[in-house]
Amino acid sequence: MNILMIGWGFQPRIQGGLDIHVYELAKQLAKSNSVTLTLPEFNSPGKDVDGIRIIPIECTGFSEMKSMMKTVSEYNRNILEACANMEFDVVHAHDWFGVQAAEKLGKPWVLTLHSL
Repeated sequence: MNILMIGWGFQPRIQGGLDIHVYELAKQLAKSNSVTLTLPEFNSPGKDVDGIRIIPIECTGFSEMKSMMKTVSEYNRNILEACANMEFDVVHAHDWFGVQAAEKLGKPWVLTLHSL
């Protein structure tokens, strides 16, 4: 199965439990599936990790005088562009920041809300 995961943080830039969960789940899934993980470039390790294909997505961080909502919208637009010609069986968005892209990719998708 080809799985696209949409995350926000990842090792080594762990911001909380969500990031650890995404890493551990992706690592386990990659043992028997093809797993691609999108991450904002500023939170990306910049290389594939433990069999997980990492796609750093360019977007300006909200700490750089940009609102979080604008950063998330930019992130989703750029995910769609980066993944436009890729084939996936399912998309797994982790938390609300990946919903726009997951919905527009036209594949079955799962949304895991980690906290509100």
